[in-house]
Amino acid sequence: MTVSWHPLPALLSLTLLGQRLAAQDATQPQPPDTQPGWYAQDSAWSDGKYCSGHLLRVLVLGFQPRTPDSVRAGIIARIGATLVGGRRVALGEGLYHISLPADSSATEIRGELERLPEIAFAVPIFCFE
Repeated sequence: MTVSWHPLPALLSLTLLGQRLAAQDATQPQPPDTQPGWYAQDSAWSDGKYCSGHLLRVLVLGFQPRTPDSVRAGIIARIGATLVGGRRVALGEGLYHISLPADSSATEIRGELERLPEIAFAVPIFCFE
C-alpha cells in the first residue's frame, strides 16, 4: 500500500491560520515603529561610543497579550517615563522603548515594572559592534 502526501491541504491550513492570526493581531495595541535620532549619539551609550554597551536611561518593555492601550500608557506615565519609540513585530504585542527620568535608577524601575502582571519583560537595549 502506498501512502502519498500532498502539501496543498497543509498549505491551505497554514494560510488560514496566518490570516486568522493577522486579523487577530490587527486589533492588538502596537508601539510606534520608530527610534529617536539620539540613539546614534555616542553620549547615549554606557561605554561612551555609539552601539557600545547599553543605551542609558532606556528600557524596552514587553506587555502581556491583550493589555489595553490605556493601561500601557498609565504604566509608562506612573513611572515618569516617556515613550520614545518601539518596534512592531509580525505576531505579538511589539516592543516599547521608554526613556526614564534623569534622576531615576533603571535597576529600581526595572524591578518595579517586572513585578506588574501586565509586564512580560523590561530590559535595557544592548549593542556591541
